[in-house]
Amino acid sequence: MTSKTTTQDALLDELLKGCENPQDILGEHGLLKHLTKRMIERALQAEMSEHLLIGIIVISGVSRTAPPEAAPDLSAAGLLDPGWLFPSGG
Repeated sequence: MTSKTTTQDALLDELLKGCENPQDILGEHGLLKHLTKRMIERALQAEMSEHLLIGIIVISGVSRTAPPEAAPDLSAAGLLDPGWLFPSGG
């Protein structure tokens, strides 16, 4: 078993620690539903960040081969923080 597999197994064990019956995992408010929601949100955040970055680079006229310092500072503008799209607590 690799170190990554061991870590993943330990994380799964920790997540399943409070699950006492199948409903805790598969039910309407179960672990699987929460994990699926979080995974989809993270994938969408990454996708949106990339689309925003590409759009801003195209609009700003910065070449993709330009040095990193030539690109606009998106983090300062809050554009790489998708919190506006996925507010916490949802």
